[in-house]
Amino acid sequence: MKKITLLLLFCAISCAFSFAQSFHGVTLGQSLSATQQAFLNKGFTPLRSVEGIKYMKGTIAGDNYEIALLYTPTSKKVWKIVVYTGPSFSWLSLKYQHGKFKDLLTKKYGEPTNDFWYFRSPYYEGDGFELQALRKEAMVSSVFFRDPEGNSIFMEMVSFDFGKGQIRIGYENAEAVKLYTAETEKIEKGTF
Repeated sequence: MKKITLLLLFCAISCAFSFAQSFHGVTLGQSLSATQQAFLNKGFTPLRSVEGIKYMKGTIAGDNYEIALLYTPTSKKVWKIVVYTGPSFSWLSLKYQHGKFKDLLTKKYGEPTNDFWYFRSPYYEGDGFELQALRKEAMVSSVFFRDPEGNSIFMEMVSFDFGKGQIRIGYENAEAVKLYTAETEKIEKGTF
């Protein structure tokens, strides 16, 4: 009887954690120090910090990435991880990356809840100015997913320097987002 109870408890815990929001095996909602240490253990190195965000860089499956760990202002829990791919210097390369990551995310999370892909006039796909359109925010490419626990995942193309584009993927933990919102509101009201 004791073995069956332990087995059922293990299964319940395993199921609960199987839907926890994570990136590269690191679960969101943990303390900033624990999250940083988990990425350090995976070979990432610190880059820079700004208020509420710690940046790191590292390699996953042979590709270089930069990540941003966004954390709550008081309890210092990581509520969001944003992943930046390396730069793409051509539209075709960037479009290929977009398709590759969209397929991976769709396989993991199912069909997107929202999917936007369009150009604003005077730009259009095939005009040779797609990266310029992206830089001028005249090209919109955003895909949104939600996992069974209500956590959010988004992916978009962004321009970060003249003539360069990259893919940005964000992972938000629903519970940690609530904590971030509550702590931010208390600070704004001066009740902390």
